[in-house]
Amino acid sequence: MLRIGLTGGIGSGKSTVAKVFSALGVPVFYADNEAKKFLSRPNIIQELAHQFGNTILTADGQINKANLANVVFNDPAALVFLNNAIHPPLLQQFDTWVAQQSQLAFPYCIIEAAILFEAHFNTHVDKVIVVSAPKYERVERVLRRDQISYEQVVARMKNQWEEPQLLAQADFVVKNPNHEMMLPQIIKIHHALQA
Repeated sequence: MLRIGLTGGIGSGKSTVAKVFSALGVPVFYADNEAKKFLSRPNIIQELAHQFGNTILTADGQINKANLANVVFNDPAALVFLNNAIHPPLLQQFDTWVAQQSQLAFPYCIIEAAILFEAHFNTHVDKVIVVSAPKYERVERVLRRDQISYEQVVARMKNQWEEPQLLAQADFVVKNPNHEMMLPQIIKIHHALQA
């Protein structure tokens, strides 16, 4: 079973593209969603609170995701610490998941990850799909979707590869500017990967 990485900058529309592949019957591992689940594990909570202090915790001892984001997206060393706590067990989970999907005899599966290259997940895939969209449109989408400030969007973008870097590593590209038809592009890639 081929492993396909699906990535793109924040607000590019990669989650939407992943959902289309899923609707086509492709097994999709949503790495970003799975990573968030690790934040509720007691050992991870303890490790992060020890490193960053109790300000990242809610009153009931859970991770306050907004406070954690403010810490890690403004301090590169803090982001590295967070990633080192979560990425190794996440990759183990992905490998286990792929083994389970292999029983389906589908020709390929997808891992959707915002930081596929930054986290070196690309070394665990055979091909890469990059979802591309103009930066100003991506900013507008994230502002609408996440209800955060412009400065917060820019801080998050700074921790991701620039789009030209991503496109240079892409085997396939889905262009997603507003009003561009994505479905025909996705179907074309789907057929190529099935072949």
